[in-house]
Amino acid sequence: SLHDPSPESQDLKPHGYCSRSGSFFYVTEDGRFMIKTLSHTEVKTFLSLLKDYAQHFSRFPRSLIVFMCGLYKLTEESILSKSVYLVVMGHVLPEKKLKIHEKYDLKGRLSKPGKGIKERPPLSDTILKDNELERKLQFSNDEDREFFTVQLKNDVEFLMKNNLMDYSLLVGIHHPEENDTFPESVKNDPVFGSQFVGVHPLTKQPEVYFLGIIDCLTIYSTYKEVAHLVKSTIWDTMALSTIPSVYYGERFLNFMFRVLIHKPCSSMWEKGFRLASKSDFMALKELFDKPKDDYWTKSKHSPSVSNATIWEKESPLGPKIVMVEAIVENIPPDVLFDSALDVEFKKQIWKENILIAKQVELLDPFNWICYWAFSSEAEILNGRDFVVQVSTFIDGNERMFIGRSENHRSCPEHDDFTRGELYIEGVRIMPYEKGSSLDLILHVNPNTWFISWVNSYIPLLADRFAKRWVDVASQYPAWCEQKSNPEKSWRNSDQDYWWEKEGCNKGECN
Repeated sequence: SLHDPSPESQDLKPHGYCSRSGSFFYVTEDGRFMIKTLSHTEVKTFLSLLKDYAQHFSRFPRSLIVFMCGLYKLTEESILSKSVYLVVMGHVLPEKKLKIHEKYDLKGRLSKPGKGIKERPPLSDTILKDNELERKLQFSNDEDREFFTVQLKNDVEFLMKNNLMDYSLLVGIHHPEENDTFPESVKNDPVFGSQFVGVHPLTKQPEVYFLGIIDCLTIYSTYKEVAHLVKSTIWDTMALSTIPSVYYGERFLNFMFRVLIHKPCSSMWEKGFRLASKSDFMALKELFDKPKDDYWTKSKHSPSVSNATIWEKESPLGPKIVMVEAIVENIPPDVLFDSALDVEFKKQIWKENILIAKQVELLDPFNWICYWAFSSEAEILNGRDFVVQVSTFIDGNERMFIGRSENHRSCPEHDDFTRGELYIEGVRIMPYEKGSSLDLILHVNPNTWFISWVNSYIPLLADRFAKRWVDVASQYPAWCEQKSNPEKSWRNSDQDYWWEKEGCNKGECN
C-alpha cells in the first residue's frame, strides 16, 4: 500500500534511516518489498534504461540486480504541487521472515584515510562496509559458486554498458540453528535476493546467503567526472566511487572474485595446503589439448619467441587467460623443465625483474611454496610480490608443473609490495625432434583496478616470460656443473607416488 507513507501506517513501515543522497526507505508490512524515494535524476535514469532492464531480466531471470517492479509519482494537491517519486523493489533481505545475522554493503573499494573501522554494534544490528569485511562466502557446491560468478559478471557488464556506477552488492547471511525449518515463503519467493546455501569457511557451520546488487541508478555524468578529477587529487583512486563505469565495474568484479568468494579446495593436506593431485594435471592436459580455434582466440600480439603462437580467452575473474605454444630448438625437455623450477638458477641467472626469490617450504618432493618479488619498468609487475605453490608431475614424455597463489604464515602482505594473485601457471613440455615443445598457460591478477589495461598487457607479459625462459635455459647445464649438479627434487623417479596419491593418504583428493 502506498497511500499513506507515514510512520503510523500499518501497511508501510519506515526502514529507520535516510541514505547519504537524501532518499528515504520504507518496507511493506510483509517485508517483501522496499520503497525508496528517488531524485529527479534517478527517475530519468530509470526510465532511460527501462527497456534494457526488462530485456536483461528476460534473458537472465535469476539476475542479481535488485528487482524493481514499479515507479510511482505522488503529487501533493497544493499551490506548490510538490511531487515525490517512489520506486518499489524487492527486498533483498527477508528480515521479516528470518534473522539476518550478518549484513554487508560492498562496493569493492578501499576506505579513505581517516575512515578506519570504529567500534561497532553486533553484526546483525548494522550494515558493514568493505574495510570491515573479515570473512569470505563459501558456497556449498561448485554449481552455485559458478552460477554466482557468471551471473555477477553478466549483471555488471549490463551496468557498465549503461554507464552506471556507485552500485554495491548487498550481502545478508543467516545462521540456521539446529532443527531450524527454512520458511517456504522465503525459499520460493523470487522477490527476495538470490539465495545460496553455504558453510562458514572457518567454523564449517551451515549458512544461507542472500545476495543482490542495489543502488543501480547513478550515471557517470559530467558532474561525476568533475568530482572524480577533484577527489583523485586527494585520495587514491581505489578509494573512490566516482570513477568511470567501466573501471568501477572491473574493480567491483575483481574485489568480489578475489576478496569475497572463498574458493574451496577438494584436497587438503594436514598443514592446510592444497597439494596437487593427478586429476589436476589431467585437467591441465585436457585444457592444452582442446581444439584451439574452438576454445581460444588468437592474440593480436606478435610473439617474440620463434615458432610460437599466442592464444587468449576471456575469464569471469577479470584478467584474460593467455596460452603460449612454442617449438624450442636444440634444448632438451629436461633442461627446459629444470631451468624453470630451480629457484637458485632463476634468482642468479634470470635476474631480470626479480628482486627476491626463495623457496619457503618443501611440502613433499613434488610440492613446495615459493616467494617472488618483482621490480619492473612495466607497471603490471612493478612492486608486485607473489606467494606461489609449485607442483610438478612427469608422465612418460610429458613434463608438467602447476603454479598457483597460496598463503603462507612466513609471507604476510606488507607495505613494500602489492600482493598479486596467480590463478594458474600451467606448463607442459614434451620432446620435439631435436628440441622441445612448450605449452604455457598464464592467468595472473596483478591486483590493479585497471583490468582493461592489464588485459592488453598480459599477452605481452606471457610472451616475455617465455622468451626469457628460452634464452636462459641453454645456460642451465653449465650452471649445474659449477654448482656440482644440485639435487632436483622435482625429478624424483618415484612417479608411482602420484597414482597412489589418488587414494588420498594425506587428505581428500579430487
